[in-house]
Amino acid sequence: MTRVNLGFLILCVLLGLAGGFGYASAQPWTYTATSQAMVVVPGTDAFSQNSISGQKASVYAVLAGSQNVANRVAKTLKTSNMEGTLSGSADAVPGLFTLTATASTPERARDIANAGIKAVSDEANAITTLNAPTVQPTTKTTTNPDGTQVTTTTQSVDGTTNVTTTDNSYRETRVTQTLQAVAPSAPSSPDFYKLSGMGALAGLVIGYLVVFMRRLMDNRVRHNSDVEELLGSSVLAVVPKSTELNAKGRQNVDGLGQAAEALRHLRTNLRFVDVDNPPRAIVMTSANPGEGKSTMSAVLAQMLASSGQRTVLIDTDLRKPVVHKIFGLDGSVGLTQILAGDMQLSDVAQKIEGQPNLRVVPAGRIPPNPSELLGSQRMKALMDYLKDDAMVIMDAPPLLPVTDAGLLSALADGAILVMEVGGTYKEQARLCGKIFKQVDGRLLGVVLNRASRRNLGSVYYGYGYGGYGQNYYYYEEDEKRKLLGFIPLPGHRKRKRENQIVSIQEEEVHPLPKDKQSRRSSRRAARSEAPAQVPAQLPAATITSSPVSSRTSAASPRVSTVVNPEPVSVPSVQDSGDDTATTEAVASPVGTGMPVPPPAASISQPVGEETAVQTSAAFGAPQASVPTRRSLRERRNG
Repeated sequence: MTRVNLGFLILCVLLGLAGGFGYASAQPWTYTATSQAMVVVPGTDAFSQNSISGQKASVYAVLAGSQNVANRVAKTLKTSNMEGTLSGSADAVPGLFTLTATASTPERARDIANAGIKAVSDEANAITTLNAPTVQPTTKTTTNPDGTQVTTTTQSVDGTTNVTTTDNSYRETRVTQTLQAVAPSAPSSPDFYKLSGMGALAGLVIGYLVVFMRRLMDNRVRHNSDVEELLGSSVLAVVPKSTELNAKGRQNVDGLGQAAEALRHLRTNLRFVDVDNPPRAIVMTSANPGEGKSTMSAVLAQMLASSGQRTVLIDTDLRKPVVHKIFGLDGSVGLTQILAGDMQLSDVAQKIEGQPNLRVVPAGRIPPNPSELLGSQRMKALMDYLKDDAMVIMDAPPLLPVTDAGLLSALADGAILVMEVGGTYKEQARLCGKIFKQVDGRLLGVVLNRASRRNLGSVYYGYGYGGYGQNYYYYEEDEKRKLLGFIPLPGHRKRKRENQIVSIQEEEVHPLPKDKQSRRSSRRAARSEAPAQVPAQLPAATITSSPVSSRTSAASPRVSTVVNPEPVSVPSVQDSGDDTATTEAVASPVGTGMPVPPPAASISQPVGEETAVQTSAAFGAPQASVPTRRSLRERRNG
């Protein structure tokens, strides 16, 4: 995720947090108080008591929200209305119910909760609805055949009649308050933490959706994969944003840090674009103005010149030249006068202080027909003449506004397209590729300029693989020594101790001291010993090495300074059939004082055994034997 997207998400979270807090602050504060009561039904067994009391507690909880109960509470509190809300709920314990009162003040909520217990009990004892059946008698008279009459009276249930009466069971029920309501110390609503958290979460979700949609609809070049997909070309370098590059870095490449390393990477990649036929004339252009092509041209020319390659930088932007401003040169004469035949190349090419291999040719006077001049045969002949002896870098106009860069790319060996990360549209990149194909120009690669330092790795690969290379610079030589001076190399002390204790001048091996102070004294004595005496005239020197093991280094004998009348060449020893390696050496001439590179003549080094390096005395040199580690241990222990 880029720094811009991360900042946008943080902004969305903060806005959501502020919105939730503001919404909570706009809500009126309310306070909540609770009270509890127990329904007791006397004169029944335990099972019936629990069943009846549980049913009546549920009825009381429902009655708590009725208007009649609210009127009773207002009458008890001696107010016109209750000025709050009252609700009830039956608890899990049979016969226990809870009343919850909400009001604008803590005292009002407490009073409503306490008065609601009595109001609910009175309302339940006052009214109840019962379903009672009604029995109606029916009389029927019939006449028998003999003339007698028979009267029949029957009784039938004729429906039900709703009757409102007083239930004695409710009159016998007692409601005992078990919990008195108290005035709350804090408001129950609004919940600032809850609403603020919900606002922050909503802001985060909205921010992620915006970032996702923006990335989905983004049509700008941002990654290496975009370049390969649109142009089918590779990215030669990714240059990070650098204030030094835009200010003073264009005149001096020193001190650019990471930007300089990216441009050195560009210089190296140019050598491998076409190994068999490397480009000698390169056009630097961009899709739009202001993407940094002139800066890239100037710094690349200085990089090539500092590497020892003769370089000519030509300002071919005959519409808006800026190269002479970058280097602080006189831009009144330049390429225009050469193409018009008024001046020669030597008259307009200007030197740069501190860059002996660099020549800069300004654009000169702005002509009325830039495209005709750049596409002329005289321009082609000038390029052919320059690239035979030097590397030619041409700062061309942008590719899309004018056709000058397309004409130059057809005449040159190739072109480099500079695109700003996040500033060049993908459709513009496609048009640049089409222009190169139409003019038969060769696109060497793309330079992505002004990339974010934080996401430099994601620009290269298209995903978050940054980190390495952001602070990877070259140290100066003295800084390297300071850093490495505190890092002990593996085996360093062991090699130093062996070189100091073993003397080559005489066949004596100093025993390894066990005491730390005596060890230091031995090292000082070994350093103060005089070097081995070498005859003034040494016909030839032969150093013969017996087989050595991998633990000893026989290929690094002591280096001696010799004075010889004339160079003496010692022929190499012919192969005798065993596994040996032979070399040939030449002694240094008279008076040079140059050290004789080891080995001096022929070195025979079979592998696998451990013996000493022995200097032959046949040529007048004193014979000295350098003991091996095994002999050192034997003498020390013996």
